[in-house]
Amino acid sequence: MPHLPFRRIFVGDSYAVAVAGNQLLVVSSSTGSLLASTVVCSAGLVTAADVSWPARRVVTTGDDKMLNVWILEEESETGLAVTQESSREIPKKSSEIHLTSDGQTILASDKFGDIYRYPVVPPPSEKVSDPSHTQGSSESPSSTKGKKKGRQQSSEEKPRHGELILGHTSVITSFTLTPQDEFVVSGDRDEHIRISWFPEGYNIERFCMGHLKYVSALHIPQSSPHTLVSGGGDPELFIWDWTNGTLLQKVSVMEKVKPLAKVKGGRRTFHRLPRRPDGEGLSRKSKRGKGKQKQPPEEEEADVGDVQEDAEDDGAEDGANSSKPDAGQSSAAASMQVQPGETKLLHKFDPTAESFVVGRIGSTTIGSEKLILFSAVGASGLFYFPIPEGSSSSGMEANPEVQLVDLGYPVLDFCAQANDPSSIWVSLDGTWEAEETGVSIPKMVKLVRWSEGRFAVSPESADSPPLLKGLNASVVTATESVASSLELYAQLAWLPKSREEEADDSGEAQQDEASIPAPSPGPSTPNAEGGKAPINKPPKKPAGRLKTREKLQRIQESGLGSAVPKPTAEPDAEEAEGEEILAKKAKVDAPTNDSA
Repeated sequence: MPHLPFRRIFVGDSYAVAVAGNQLLVVSSSTGSLLASTVVCSAGLVTAADVSWPARRVVTTGDDKMLNVWILEEESETGLAVTQESSREIPKKSSEIHLTSDGQTILASDKFGDIYRYPVVPPPSEKVSDPSHTQGSSESPSSTKGKKKGRQQSSEEKPRHGELILGHTSVITSFTLTPQDEFVVSGDRDEHIRISWFPEGYNIERFCMGHLKYVSALHIPQSSPHTLVSGGGDPELFIWDWTNGTLLQKVSVMEKVKPLAKVKGGRRTFHRLPRRPDGEGLSRKSKRGKGKQKQPPEEEEADVGDVQEDAEDDGAEDGANSSKPDAGQSSAAASMQVQPGETKLLHKFDPTAESFVVGRIGSTTIGSEKLILFSAVGASGLFYFPIPEGSSSSGMEANPEVQLVDLGYPVLDFCAQANDPSSIWVSLDGTWEAEETGVSIPKMVKLVRWSEGRFAVSPESADSPPLLKGLNASVVTATESVASSLELYAQLAWLPKSREEEADDSGEAQQDEASIPAPSPGPSTPNAEGGKAPINKPPKKPAGRLKTREKLQRIQESGLGSAVPKPTAEPDAEEAEGEEILAKKAKVDAPTNDSA
């Protein structure tokens, strides 16, 4: 049976906590013995976890949308017991969770762009949610307004004693708390980094604007509490002074990461297309029955041929990479088998589009060395560089040199040991190409230590720490179906935007002077069919986004940082002039009807 890697790993003074599949493992740091192994997700896999060592609490959530709190209690007989302190249902599946510094409050984010706050221990008045009993619940007419007919409000639609802290208009990809839990720093898929007050998240302090692609990781080093390090799809890591929103420096990392990329990403180029009930051709009619667009039979047949050809191409690619497919391709073959009347999302990945996603950012302090560590999704290296000194962009030292440690397998997670910051524990996807290499029990964890001014892999030998042996001996097995549903590299597939999204965001979809069709010559008369000539209108949404980007660029070039400028007469005049030019270019005299 396949072995499951550790998605998250936390190493404290006495214990190490690891998450694999749906299980929580606790290993003794001194002896390496497995102290506890508990199933913490009743259905599916664990998607997020966090640990508070002072409070000895572990918080987990998974596909079952249950937020569970566990206490590590020492016992005389077994040495350690993992007991459940609380459990509740949350409205949406969380992608990331964090405990506050006192270990009494949980923050959970989801892919709908919201962050909720929950107390560790729910109030006694809270009832256990049971979705099976929601059909008989009574609702006032006002509460059902706007809902589909016959739909009853389920318990999943309301947080259980949770408070909505803040929300983005895009997917929240990462968030963290500042020291003393004063602010929440959140990043999203639309290149935004937002500094919000905590717990009054609606009060936005400032933005850190500068990323051109999605943000996927955020970190504030303990040794430099005013410094924020962010990364995502850009080829650099961004170093900010989050207290004033100033971008201090960009550290180029792409050249170091690219040679160690083991997993290739892709770009989505297909959308959800429903099949006709008879299974022939593609129906343009949506599932809700909003209508059917008329098109010539030749065009419709051509669309079917294109999709069938693309499906065959995907199948060939999957067959060539069946041993270890790229991110997102494992489900592509299954999604192509569309049955009559069924709707599927057709995935097509561009092999020339290589995705880059920063997986995790951390830090450690070794003597006088203050280091930033980071990993990339699907890459086999642990990368690090010293924190640049200086309080402003002009006072920063030259671009620091990025160094790396090649671990041979894709890095999933890493952490510095609490009582030994020179020891970095790295969780690996040891099953990557394990069949080809003939490894029966792959190594899921490696230890990286600081020696002579650099990090190096500590070989596993008789003198290795007991914890290293204990973690690699704590094997969690699962079926093939469970192992294939881990989605360890899903970020490489869904974070990069499609060509249409990138064109829409960058303004490439805007019709410029050369691309706007010229008005048809001749007098403005009705056409042959008696209708009016179509009016060519340039898209307004891409034009507005382009103007916003240009304004932000002017703000940064003028040295104003991320401060939000007050509206002045000059930008308004530019907007009015631009809209007037677009209107003139798109204007076509509408034909008049003299039949009256």
